[in-house]
Amino acid sequence: LEEKDLFLQLYSKFLAKRLVSNNFYSFEREKDLLNYIKDGDLHASHQLHRIKCLLSAYTTSSELTVQFNKVAKVMDDGFSVYIITNFAWPLTTLHPVIGMKNLFIPNQLLKCEQEYSQFYKSKYEGRMVQWIRQLGKGNITVIF
Repeated sequence: LEEKDLFLQLYSKFLAKRLVSNNFYSFEREKDLLNYIKDGDLHASHQLHRIKCLLSAYTTSSELTVQFNKVAKVMDDGFSVYIITNFAWPLTTLHPVIGMKNLFIPNQLLKCEQEYSQFYKSKYEGRMVQWIRQLGKGNITVIF
């Protein structure tokens, strides 16, 4: 591998982690960096295409979440989902962990998952939704 290929490979991996954890400075800056790379001497068009697909999937997921939260009033604080694909997202944990099957999921969250799955299937026929809970996060509020 050349340095440019290694850079793009690592960049896409860390970008995916930042997007999934919603821990990035600016979406526009990420796009600007890609344009800079594209205009420079780096000719890794396949890797750049994967990164663009990753950013596009993130945007689409955000739009779908807004649409879903308007239609379904399942949770008071909102519910966000990121639709990721094996092609664009360079995460090694894209398959459910075996031990996660025994994880207790609250009924409210299961209801959200079921409603979102139906919502997504109505938008995109033929696509399968598979929940990868180890990439998720949530807040628990305890009232004493």
